[in-house]
Amino acid sequence: MSEIILKSPTTFDEQVEILKKHGVSILDDAQCKKFLSQVNYYRLSGYLLPFSSDDAAISFDAVRDIYKFDCEIRNLIFKNIEKIEIFMRTQIVYYFSHQYGAEGYLQRDNFNEKFDFDQFTKRYQAG
Repeated sequence: MSEIILKSPTTFDEQVEILKKHGVSILDDAQCKKFLSQVNYYRLSGYLLPFSSDDAAISFDAVRDIYKFDCEIRNLIFKNIEKIEIFMRTQIVYYFSHQYGAEGYLQRDNFNEKFDFDQFTKRYQAG
């Protein structure tokens, strides 16, 4: 088994210089350092991947805007996924309880053969 060599930690100043070496144009080093102190260099660096070819240049402001947009859209999606999940669970419970009764979930025959009834029962009883 080969030994994993970890990168040495870098300061925010060094991270700004690394971004510049990767072709990111930075107009305000202090603003960039502040953003890196809040977000993390490695998290931000993933947003640079589409621009990693030699002929693709990007500004720090553009990368920051892409990151912020991604955060906003992710928050919108997760907020609505919760609503969808609650709606779907409500519909399933409503249908199941009206079809099979209040304790219908305790009867194996009320589930299809792909459903792991034994595992469900163990989890339910562990409670």
